[in-house]
Amino acid sequence: QQRSYAASFGQVATITGQVQDDPDTNQRNQLVVRLGAIRLNGRSLPGTVWVSLHGNPAVRRSDWLVVRGKLKPGFGNFAAVMQRAHVEHIVQPQPGDVALQVRDWFAEHIRHAIHEPAASLGSGYVLGQKRALPHDIQEAMRATGLTHIVVASGYNLTILVRLARRLFAK
Repeated sequence: QQRSYAASFGQVATITGQVQDDPDTNQRNQLVVRLGAIRLNGRSLPGTVWVSLHGNPAVRRSDWLVVRGKLKPGFGNFAAVMQRAHVEHIVQPQPGDVALQVRDWFAEHIRHAIHEPAASLGSGYVLGQKRALPHDIQEAMRATGLTHIVVASGYNLTILVRLARRLFAK
């Protein structure tokens, strides 16, 4: 997949892509997203691009972004990387991701019913919302290698919700 991007590596590029997961933050407290359905110079490209965003734009899963920055070779499963990218445009699809809206509604009600940090930890385990965890708990979980438990627990629920959506859509 990296070969498709190779001609643009080291250059400032503008890419369009859809946010695949909930945005996260890196060690520098920058918003980080995983973009799929990539378009570069009018061409669709395979794979996903890891992007850290300049500033703190209001970005959600399933949003379409147009970002500009220096494109570099990817790592792991990422075809390319763009660090400190400037967001030129955000399109939030309508009606949007219904499962995401239900999840966020449920998480908000958990926060009203249970005091912090238990509410965020519960939302993390039940819904996989790692970003909702307070920073000190995230750091403690990262230091002990337990972050994957929160993500995996919520991901299991996500799988069940997606399966139910497919079954009821037929």
